Amino acid sequence: MTSEMAPANTSHTPFKPPKATESLKDENNYSSWSMEVKMLLRLADLDMAINSVEGIAPQLLTKTYQHLSDKALATIMANCDSEPLSLIRISSSALSAWNTLKSHYEGRTRTH
Repeated sequence: MTSEMAPANTSHTPFKPPKATESLKDENNYSSWSMEVKMLLRLADLDMAINSVEGIAPQLLTKTYQHLSDKALATIMANCDSEPLSLIRISSSALSAWNTLKSHYEGRTRTH
């Protein structure tokens, strides 16, 4: 018998956040970026993490929800350039990050 231990969870595949065609840069591409990332989250069954949890009993906000939120947050962050990422780098949930970006960029499109 060998003293080496087998890897803990060999069937687990690391999460690879889906990538949008373009990362969030600023207010000029926020609208198209948010629509695309929302669809990526929906396709990965993670969109519930960016929907409001108001009115949901705390006991329903389980570890499963936290796991989904963590994956959604990773997806949002992986699709941001440095400026928007700096706005959400300390966010602890996908909903918080999503709302921060929304309030910062929505309706702020520059006109040339």
